[in-house]
Amino acid sequence: MIRTALPVPLCETHRGNHYAGCTDCQRYSRNRARLRYWARKEGIDEGQKVPARQARDRINWLRKQGMSVTQIAERLGLSREHVGVLSNGRARVTTRLVTRRVLELKPEPYRTNWSRDSAGTIRRIQALSYMGYSYKAIAKMYGDVTGKQVSLQAVFHWMREPAVTHAVADAMVIVYDKFSMIPCEAPSANRVSRLAKKKGWVGPLAWDDETIDDPNAKPDLGNKQGYALADEAAVCLAVAGQLKDVGRPLNKAEKREAAWRLHRLGLSNKEIGRKLGMAHDAVWQIINRQRAERGDP
Repeated sequence: MIRTALPVPLCETHRGNHYAGCTDCQRYSRNRARLRYWARKEGIDEGQKVPARQARDRINWLRKQGMSVTQIAERLGLSREHVGVLSNGRARVTTRLVTRRVLELKPEPYRTNWSRDSAGTIRRIQALSYMGYSYKAIAKMYGDVTGKQVSLQAVFHWMREPAVTHAVADAMVIVYDKFSMIPCEAPSANRVSRLAKKKGWVGPLAWDDETIDDPNAKPDLGNKQGYALADEAAVCLAVAGQLKDVGRPLNKAEKREAAWRLHRLGLSNKEIGRKLGMAHDAVWQIINRQRAERGDP
């Protein structure tokens, strides 16, 4: 019981007067009004209670067919909380009208227009962990970028789910682009990085903009079997300005190594780009990633 200046008591668990003024009771009252509207329209006595077993079994079956709780609630005109208590068995009885509506509801495909595959988000979080950023730090960076603070559990949730919302995916792209080239300086950075490497996660250099969001793409590990290695002769020719003598386009590992050597020689990004046939912003990205990986300021 909550003491207020109102003449009627407020309930906290829907067991008291549902015409009181708290938010939960107002929602409960709206649901009851909606049921009464259906009852008047279809000529059914909505006040008659029946066991909720049929409705519970049907809702759980619909969820197994791919429907979300939100979809079921929208089709039934109920709140997600109402559908939830029916699904988990907390509600022992329900109305005949709700039971009838649930039994008539047919399964629908899961909506995907609000979400996308989580592969890109998971890979970005793994790459940030590889650079030493903990889940707590990633959650803070996400909040700084979006202005909406998220909990540590939200990051765990993104790592487990097969899909994430477009808002989460787009925000993680911004976080990744902003911090993936900056090594973490927190005291726990070395421990987080070692743990990420132990799990087999790869750093930012293993992905590019074309592959990181592709669920079927493989990381470019450079020195692992099955991936292109840097040919020392090709790198030396590229550094010497004799790119035509290589006789073929440079692979990613050769471009990274040649760009880094030219950078160490004091050439600017534009000059490196002209030598290697690359855009200067691509060179800038490679140099920053190399700095982060090699720990070179």
